Amino acid sequence: MNPGNRTPDFVRSNRRATVRRTGLVSLILGGCLLALPGAAGAQGTPIYLWEFGTSGTGPGQFDWPQSIEFDSNGDVYVSDLNNDRIQKFDAAGNYLSAFGTNGTGTGQFNAPWGFSIAPNGDIFVADTGNNRIQKFSSSHTFLGLFGNMGTGNGQFSGPRDVSVDPSGNVYVMDFNNHRVQKFTSTGTYITQWGSLGTGDGQFTFATGVCAEASGVVYVADYLNNRIQKFDTSGAFLGKWGSLGIGDGQFTDPIRIEIAPSGNVYVGDFHNHRVQEFDANGVFMRKWGSLGTASGQFDHPAGVAIAPSGLIYVVDQVNNRVQVFDEPQVGVQSNLEPATWGRIKAGYRE
Repeated sequence: MNPGNRTPDFVRSNRRATVRRTGLVSLILGGCLLALPGAAGAQGTPIYLWEFGTSGTGPGQFDWPQSIEFDSNGDVYVSDLNNDRIQKFDAAGNYLSAFGTNGTGTGQFNAPWGFSIAPNGDIFVADTGNNRIQKFSSSHTFLGLFGNMGTGNGQFSGPRDVSVDPSGNVYVMDFNNHRVQKFTSTGTYITQWGSLGTGDGQFTFATGVCAEASGVVYVADYLNNRIQKFDTSGAFLGKWGSLGIGDGQFTDPIRIEIAPSGNVYVGDFHNHRVQEFDANGVFMRKWGSLGTASGQFDHPAGVAIAPSGLIYVVDQVNNRVQVFDEPQVGVQSNLEPATWGRIKAGYRE
């Protein structure tokens, strides 16, 4: 692939992505944890524990899992993009329930890329192909929606991610419009920032947004190969990253997770690895390589930190979620892993 011509196949499509080994593609990096003070930071390369998920349409199976996040009960949600649903599991990977089918009606989805669980348990889903945000209760009851196709205030073109801050404000990554839009919890438009470009505060098909407890909003600026930081009004605070394969470099950063320590996890999509930084963008560690073996990834997407401290990574094209432990912290899990498997060739031509 020519690094100078990396516009992905999904860029102008509001529908489902297709990945090719030659022209690489879609993304997503999972739930945004609200950072809390006092937790440990990086402790060395994480250790693979187990995984769950296989390729398919049945309960607990995936067709391109994308985003991942824990609720307040310690259960884990995964957006299942090509199956047009959100699936719920316990922390051991046992299937619990799902909601969503393909369509344009309320509670239906057309490629749900990202989602976020609000402090009160409500679930906001970026219904990408339908150019809207849908809101559900913690019991998955439809509560409302906002947005439609367009470039005006409160309109979207392929929204790829959503994040809810501690006050309940909702931030939407408006992918093809190259901007972040901010709303109240009921969908009332507040403000926006961003435009197409490479300057500070500009985006080129940005894919991830994460609003954390200290009042910082992080954006995964996908084709600019960087992470940008803003305050909650959109004022630019800083950035890091460049195109490459070295430590702290990216080849299409997909999405962002903020750990309880305040450290930032980034899914380095086309480098097939996860990188971790401190809150100022200082590189701390990385893990992963291209493959199907345990601890390897084929386009890692969402990352989430469990209440136990375990790290869950969505391995998109391998249609699985992998679970890792901290080697020095020695978090001991009493979970019994679910029956699991992995797909050997989960990509599409």
